[in-house]
Amino acid sequence: KNTTSKLGRRSSKNRFLPAAILAFSAHGQLTTAEAGACVGKGQTGGTMAKLVVKGGGEGGIDELQSCLTPDTCSFALAKFVFGSGSFARTKLIMIVFKGENVSGMVKARTMTRIADVKKSLGDANAELIIEDVADCNVDYIFQECYKIFCPENGEVTLEELKTEYARRMGSAQSAVSASGRNFTAIEMGDLSSDQCLQEVRKPMGAFNWILATPAQPPMKLFNAGSGSLSEMKEWLEDAEEEVLYGLLRMGFGTGKFRRSKWIAIWWRGEEVPAVKRSRLVALQADMLKLVHPYSLELFINGLDELTEADVIVRVRRAAVVDGEDNGGEEMFSLEKFYAALDEEIKANAQFFTGRTGKGRKKKKKQKKPAQVSDDAATVIKDIRQGDLTWGLFELE
Repeated sequence: KNTTSKLGRRSSKNRFLPAAILAFSAHGQLTTAEAGACVGKGQTGGTMAKLVVKGGGEGGIDELQSCLTPDTCSFALAKFVFGSGSFARTKLIMIVFKGENVSGMVKARTMTRIADVKKSLGDANAELIIEDVADCNVDYIFQECYKIFCPENGEVTLEELKTEYARRMGSAQSAVSASGRNFTAIEMGDLSSDQCLQEVRKPMGAFNWILATPAQPPMKLFNAGSGSLSEMKEWLEDAEEEVLYGLLRMGFGTGKFRRSKWIAIWWRGEEVPAVKRSRLVALQADMLKLVHPYSLELFINGLDELTEADVIVRVRRAAVVDGEDNGGEEMFSLEKFYAALDEEIKANAQFFTGRTGKGRKKKKKQKKPAQVSDDAATVIKDIRQGDLTWGLFELE
């Protein structure tokens, strides 16, 4: 029987299953013994299925859903990346889609090829059967696969994982975008580095991040802004050949329950020449003293090491060390962070009123659309090793 939920009409056959145990016959789900025999054949014997590419892209699950139709049976390989740097983890989910308008005979015939399809797609961390286009969404997939996505220490909640994924896909609407983007210090062109640093040091100052070039005092400003980590990362896109240091303020909660944490930043772009890198690292300790006090230090070599979810996890750990963890995970969360950021922006509206962007503008980079090959093997490789986050296939 079908059941109804807020995720849309869902078949009782929509199931999350561990990788390598999904198998079906013409009459429905096989017995445990039959499933094991079928899967074993797909892994060690059988043939690789010839797949036709129906789509692929970098836009994640929402983009994949737009390519599904209820009149087809298809297979998708979806990639999910969480964390950054040495803590980054990639999860691959194989999705079996059985369109609700497809006849039982066609579905059964398609499912008898499941082992061959799995052999073509390669190993996955988990498999998911979906029979309704509406169920191919972030809420449903993350709910079903949370234990696969979540790190073993359980420090990241389901909502935080979904928020991080949405921001990676460029679809999240944070407090900054909702309230409007303010000009940065460099865009305004009339603020000194000392003024900017003073604002960052305030618990509710107009700026919540500042970056500077290592040099003898006074501080040589690179930029400062009010859009927190996401805005700072945008400006670091232009700093691949730079070594920078600075201070980031992150608030959690609002009103009397608000807490603020200050984080020292040391950025070393991936394209910094070795000679320059060696020369400036000698200034590291002295430069970080200029932004002291702070709760923790972040030494960053690439933009993928700066995700809000990861930084918040580090803030939680620092709070434990400092003996300030009475709020725990509930206090230091993405939800509380966005609430605090929205409060900051509204409280400082007067500071930005009338200011113009007469200073230096940020270089605009055009994102190229994903190039999807017609060759299934190439698409699968681009998902596993490249920038594609999903691919959709049908049997030839």
